[in-house]
Amino acid sequence: VRPPYPADRRDLVVSINAVLAFDGRDRLGDVDVPTLVVGGTDDLFFPESILRETHAAIPDARLALFHGARHGPFLEYKAAFDRLMGRFLDGKLD
Repeated sequence: VRPPYPADRRDLVVSINAVLAFDGRDRLGDVDVPTLVVGGTDDLFFPESILRETHAAIPDARLALFHGARHGPFLEYKAAFDRLMGRFLDGKLD
């Protein structure tokens, strides 16, 4: 069984540094596809303020916040997340 982390942990550091260095906020207004911004209210990496800022910057985007969820609402609230995604993909999200 393979461990749940990169074989060379330096790869993880490179990935994290790339994420922290990238800022695409100036391009969010160009998004022209249906967009659902999803996150947890207790996420330490992408706090609610960033989720709301992202939602506000993307035309016609939807926002779904999972109250109490941290960085993995897709696992922490799996059933609710799956229902939400199904509704979004079916075009039935109000």
